[in-house]
Amino acid sequence: MQYVLLDESNGATTTSGEALTPDALAKAAALLTVFLNAHVAKYWGIPGGASVRVGSNPTDIQPNEIPCHIRATIAEAPSAIAYHQVNGVGIPDIEDGLTLSDTLFGPGGWLVAMSHELAETEGDPGTNILCADNAGKLFARELGDPVEAFSWNLVLPDVTSGYVTDFCLPSYFCAGSAGPYSYMEAMGLGGTPCPGPFQLAPASGGDYQLWEPDPQNEAQVTAIRALGFRAGGDGKIRPQVEGSLAHRAEKKAYIGSRLNRRGARLAG
Repeated sequence: MQYVLLDESNGATTTSGEALTPDALAKAAALLTVFLNAHVAKYWGIPGGASVRVGSNPTDIQPNEIPCHIRATIAEAPSAIAYHQVNGVGIPDIEDGLTLSDTLFGPGGWLVAMSHELAETEGDPGTNILCADNAGKLFARELGDPVEAFSWNLVLPDVTSGYVTDFCLPSYFCAGSAGPYSYMEAMGLGGTPCPGPFQLAPASGGDYQLWEPDPQNEAQVTAIRALGFRAGGDGKIRPQVEGSLAHRAEKKAYIGSRLNRRGARLAG
């Protein structure tokens, strides 16, 4: 996937007073490119690789490129620091509210928010994949939400560095799987491990999930099909589905979350 960072912040700053500059954007693009290709792709795979560049202006978007709109705040979701969605032609779209980040490159900063959304776009480009816990719930395959509170310092060979998000591994979304369940846990980078698949990392409410009731618990197979389940060649209904969350645009944080500045809307 190819991403483009579009600075539409008009000089707005983080809560610590940092504004985006051409150098800061170039640094972010370099860090995000390495983050996706050397770290996220190690577990999730990115066919053809990923690239992140800086747009020359807010309209500098190439065909099939994923825009990352960086605004002062997000007009349609002013309490949200960032979210990802899909536009009307199936291309992912990322929105960010710069003023809700604490710093540009520090822990809990703007780069953490951007890397969070890029990782989640790689894991669920259509924002519509659900995974069953085999206990009555379908969880959105959001790579960053269950470990939202944790980030780590990515350092490039030229000593460029910045904090990027922790993210869940495929094992997290498979009921009964053994750990590790997140990147930081696998690499020994600190943070707090998730106790098991579909379980939040203990973080004083700083992590969260999106889920829906699993229609497989209903008596009618037609109800399962109506909500987008697909049968495999062996006739079995697969627990991972596409379609139920296609219009999700915002996320819900538990009270006390790291930022507690995201909104919520589930489309069922």
